[in-house]
Amino acid sequence: MWGSTEKHHRFLQKFVDQFGDFATRLDAAAAASDADRAALVHKLRGAAANIGLEWLADTARTLELQLKQEQDCSAALEAFRLALSATLAHIAATVTGDEAVPSHPQPTPAVLQPLFEQIRVALQKDTPDDVEPLLAQLRSQVPEEPLKTLTDAVSRYDFRGAERALSALAQACGLIDGGR
Repeated sequence: MWGSTEKHHRFLQKFVDQFGDFATRLDAAAAASDADRAALVHKLRGAAANIGLEWLADTARTLELQLKQEQDCSAALEAFRLALSATLAHIAATVTGDEAVPSHPQPTPAVLQPLFEQIRVALQKDTPDDVEPLLAQLRSQVPEEPLKTLTDAVSRYDFRGAERALSALAQACGLIDGGR
C-alpha cells in the first residue's frame, strides 16, 4: 500500500505532527459544545483511518458518536485517550525501530467496568444496533480472540448467549469473580 517503509514512516510522522497534542486540544475544547468536540474527534478519526490506525479510528468513532448523541462519554473518552497514547507510542517505536512498546495496552477495570455495564444494558434491548458501537469500543480494550464468542452471538442475534459470553469475558478480565 505504501510502496516503501520510508513513505509509511513519513505518513506516520505527519500524523504525530498533526495530532501529537490532540489530548491537550481536546481538553481545551471541554468548554465547547459536544458537537464541536465531535467535529474535532472526527478529524482525527479520518486521519487515523486513512493511514490504517484502525484501533484508534474505532475508539474515535465511538467517542464521536457518543458526543453527537450527547451521551455520557466518560468511558469512551478514557478508551480513546488510552488508544491515542498507545498509538503515538507505537508510532514512535515503529519510526525509530524500537519494538519494545506493546501495540495493545493492558485494559484497566476503571475503563472496562462501565463499558461492560453499557454492553449488558444494550444486550437487554435485543438489537445489534445498540451493541455494535460498544463492541467496537471493547475491541480497543481487549484482544479480538476473547471477544469472538460475544461478537458471534450478537451477529446471530443470540442476545442471551451474548450475555453469557459477556459474563465469561468479565470474569476472564477479573471484573467479577467465579461465584457471581
